[in-house]
Amino acid sequence: MIKQIIEKFSDLPRANRWLAYFENSAVPNLNETLYFCQSADIPGRSMMTKETFGLTQPASYAYGTTLGDLSMQFLVSAGTDGTNSGPKKTSTYETFFAWMDSIVSMGQANISYADEHVSDIRLKLIDQAAFTHGYWKSGGGGIAKGAGEHVSLLATRAWPSAISNLSFTMEEGIMQFGVTFKIHKLLEHNTDIAGNSLNQTLSRIGTEIAKYKSPSAEIQKALEQANETGRAAVGAFDKISQAIVKDGQHNTVKNP
Repeated sequence: MIKQIIEKFSDLPRANRWLAYFENSAVPNLNETLYFCQSADIPGRSMMTKETFGLTQPASYAYGTTLGDLSMQFLVSAGTDGTNSGPKKTSTYETFFAWMDSIVSMGQANISYADEHVSDIRLKLIDQAAFTHGYWKSGGGGIAKGAGEHVSLLATRAWPSAISNLSFTMEEGIMQFGVTFKIHKLLEHNTDIAGNSLNQTLSRIGTEIAKYKSPSAEIQKALEQANETGRAAVGAFDKISQAIVKDGQHNTVKNP
């Protein structure tokens, strides 16, 4: 019976075989980065409904969806000093602490715009036999759901809303901390957010707009002529208005 169930579902996924890949991130040292951690709780989803009442049973209609928070448990790494190990990298705790500080700074009391601190996160639950070292390093081989991937989701516009306590104790053990992320959407695996085609389109539009920042000499000359005509018209209108006022005052004195 168990063998038939396994054959029906191809393979049964295990919760400790997964990856989290950060992409399209505005945060330094975080874009296109794969982070290992102890656990990840992918948020559930629920529908917001509205009930309508008729002559019989009430009916419910869905009009929106709500998501919970994405939670991850990270180990505290040491980071590198930037000498023998390549460029300097901060530890995991410092990375996420600095990410939160870039959103609302405790030192300068600055609050950033959302586009300046969000990141997309790809979450994949995989089969142990389906990955290699290159698979992990590349963030799971792209946005498409590959062979051996049981679950592949995209959390968009994620940002850390809370970091758990970091406890110093006399007991032996590896330090770890939790991060709670707010996310905008949880999409299917093949969704490309701000992909190459869209970026190329926006770049092309920006180039066309830039052409009109500095008007040509012909346009400037036409504008100057229009301004001169406008000033002459305004001057003539002022003279007519003054003449009407004087004529009215003269008539008032003449016919009290």
